[in-house]
Amino acid sequence: MRKSLLNALYGVYWDSGEHRAPLILSRSGVYHFALYDAGWVHYMPEPGSKTPGEYWIYNNWDFNALGTIFTQASGTTIHEAFAAEIAKPLKLQDFDEGDCRISK
Repeated sequence: MRKSLLNALYGVYWDSGEHRAPLILSRSGVYHFALYDAGWVHYMPEPGSKTPGEYWIYNNWDFNALGTIFTQASGTTIHEAFAAEIAKPLKLQDFDEGDCRISK
């Protein structure tokens, strides 16, 4: 769900998605092994063998990077933006911003 919601937030804050498309589409060209790979590791190309936009593979790195970029570019956290731009306008009844924070 976070990928779709993060994509929606990008749509709210920016009109054109040209500059972020490889990340949103999981086509960054950056491939890192994850703790849980869900079987994708067998399809992962060698690092540096594909250019951004050339090859799709499900890759959390892209979405982790997008989260950081969003926070830095918008000046707000993803949680705050989701609450203000999606949850509040849609009047989500069971949404509590505090529930979606990651504890440290």
